[in-house]
Amino acid sequence: MLPKWTRALGKWQVLLVELVLLIGFSVLISFSAMWIAFGELLSFGILLSILVPLLAGTPTLYFLTQLLFELDKTRQELHYLAITDELTNAYNRRYLSYEIEKEIKRCQRYGGTFSLIMLDCDDFKSINDEYGHPVGDQFLVNLTIECKKRIRKTDTFSRLGGDEFVLLLPNTSEEKAFLLANQLREILVEVHNESENCEEILSTSFGVTSWNPELSGVDTLFINLDRALYQAKHLGKNCVAIYSEASQETAQKPLPPRYITPQEVPSFRPKVQDAE
Repeated sequence: MLPKWTRALGKWQVLLVELVLLIGFSVLISFSAMWIAFGELLSFGILLSILVPLLAGTPTLYFLTQLLFELDKTRQELHYLAITDELTNAYNRRYLSYEIEKEIKRCQRYGGTFSLIMLDCDDFKSINDEYGHPVGDQFLVNLTIECKKRIRKTDTFSRLGGDEFVLLLPNTSEEKAFLLANQLREILVEVHNESENCEEILSTSFGVTSWNPELSGVDTLFINLDRALYQAKHLGKNCVAIYSEASQETAQKPLPPRYITPQEVPSFRPKVQDAE
């Protein structure tokens, strides 16, 4: 992997720096050899110490520099493909799990918390069946674009698969994640209704949970998210549900968490900046 400063300079600037260093090293060696052999510096030797690396070293350095930049570009492309969903350009589950593990370690060391939001399009299969997968795919792409517009650079928006997405919010309480989820719910209904290829009203259900020191790890967080999302679906869809840690029920029958229905939306629209 190339250092950041080499990418900032560019290929030709890096090649120029390499040539200057090569010529400087050649001149230094030549000066030392002439002084030891003859006790003085010869003008012919000085000229050779500059011309030889310039003529012989330039093609070699150009080839190596070109090769290094191409390899670095390929490495970056492979890394992007390894962590990104091909359809939506959201992060994939592998990268999400990695970021959650990082957040857990950070919270365990420095304290604090983070929240997760899972969203799932309601009755998405009917859109694919009636209008075709290209229309359904475009829904998912639009959903990703709109969500990314309204989150911070430190947040991670990932696609788990199908029409399920998860948003990781570092340093965000459960209450603020709840408000952000409801804001996204309202916005996504408007985006879905603007589609020219589909007359259906496609809503989205949200599940919210937060990390606390008593949780065992990533798997427990995902179980809690699934429970909250299940409850949102059970409550009539198009709503936001928060998983309650006080619930001791199984994943098949979670206790009703706190939730908000479309008829109980607060009169104000919280800003995304509040989720910091």
